[in-house]
Amino acid sequence: MQRTNKIKAFYNRMSIKNKIALIYSLVFILIIFLVSCFIVVNSIVYYRTSSEKEIDEVLDNIEQYIKDGGDISNEAIKEQVQNPYIEVRVNLMRSDMPVPNRNNRPSEKPSEKPGENFPFEGAHDNIESGSGMRRTPTRDPSDRFNNGPFGGDPNVRMDKIDGDSYLSSSRHVEINGEKYNIRAFRLYNHEVQMINKMSLLFIIENIIAVIIAFVIGRAISSKMLEPVHQVADAAIKISEENFNQRIDEPEADDEIKELVRAFNDMLERLQISFERQNQFMSDVSHELKTPLSVIKGYTGMLSRWGKDDPEILDESIESITSETEHMTMLINRLLFWARNDVNSSITISELCIEELLDEIKKEAEVMELPAQINISGAQSTRISGDYHLIKQLIWIFVENAVKYSGEKSCVIDFETFEDNGRALLKIRDNGIGIKKEDINNIFERFYRSDKSRNKEIKGFGLGLSIAKWIMDHHNGKISVDSTFGEGTEFLLDFPALK
Repeated sequence: MQRTNKIKAFYNRMSIKNKIALIYSLVFILIIFLVSCFIVVNSIVYYRTSSEKEIDEVLDNIEQYIKDGGDISNEAIKEQVQNPYIEVRVNLMRSDMPVPNRNNRPSEKPSEKPGENFPFEGAHDNIESGSGMRRTPTRDPSDRFNNGPFGGDPNVRMDKIDGDSYLSSSRHVEINGEKYNIRAFRLYNHEVQMINKMSLLFIIENIIAVIIAFVIGRAISSKMLEPVHQVADAAIKISEENFNQRIDEPEADDEIKELVRAFNDMLERLQISFERQNQFMSDVSHELKTPLSVIKGYTGMLSRWGKDDPEILDESIESITSETEHMTMLINRLLFWARNDVNSSITISELCIEELLDEIKKEAEVMELPAQINISGAQSTRISGDYHLIKQLIWIFVENAVKYSGEKSCVIDFETFEDNGRALLKIRDNGIGIKKEDINNIFERFYRSDKSRNKEIKGFGLGLSIAKWIMDHHNGKISVDSTFGEGTEFLLDFPALK
């Protein structure tokens, strides 16, 4: 377990380049190893099968030769064998001798001495070799292949006798009452050497292949990970003063290209966000600077001589009060954004748009708001939403309609209806309208159309941005259509509550 943890820790400390090279090498060597094993095993099977076939053919020929009454002397038998790698011995067996087991191994290599017996393990004890000594064969190192699952005929065995490798097989035949034991020895040195050389060659090739695969894997992984390094370098270089940094997309349409594209898109969003933040801070500073300057000017004038002049004193108090209200409204709007940018949780309940419109109309009458409010359309359009936020949303359009009515008598028309499962609220006013080039920007924070002309109109350019935020958090949509000098129409689109 501890060793496994050490290996895992070592692997985790490796760079991605080395990990890819290692995995590439392991996969490559596994393929080479399997191919090598396949070639070696097929070679073993091929050599063994070919040799067994040669032995069987020789045994068949000798058996037929004996049946035809041929001489069984070593010289005569040798003349019948055409294969220079095979030697055959035929022994006439006594009637009391047990039949040798075909699976027993010969105890010594074939001899050129005529008439010499070749004892088998398990044969009768009084059977001796020409030398009078029994020699036990040694196991050939290739036995695990040739005598194992890769061997063919189980009656053919492989042994190393006096330093030479032999495939041997025996056959017992009975002809005209006589018992004969036919034994064939196939010299197998060349095949064993070829298999051993092939195995050694494949081992060396595998070692070299691992080294080459690792080097090539590192080179390939370095090339593949080059865009990743570019992403890392770009991330290091990025700062508040350098959001223009971008990474060139690679030509290959792969995952790396997707990563680079995603990173560039993120930089684009960060740059836009940072620019908006700078613009936001600039607008806040501008909006606060004017009322603070006015308040500072009047307080300075009062401290010097204005408090002794009742007219100047009243004017100063009125201006300071007005600017204070102006700053209070701005701070409240900023606090709204601060709270909802951090925590956008809202309280959802079932709402009736017509009931909210009636409440707003009554409140406007109590406040003596200079506007005529008309409500028409459906009787009960229901949505799911936050009561206070939806009410604030509608008030924003009412206040804007009054603020930008110009010299006209302000008229606000509310119309509700449903369409394809959507609850729609249309808000029309007869104000000064919005220029076409400004429509796409009116929902940005602190944006005010035609700033030079609207200096006398109080406002901060935050109302419609808040309205957009409220609509987005109610899964709604907001669209606008305006004719400059004639009026504006907003369409609020909510999911209808069934």
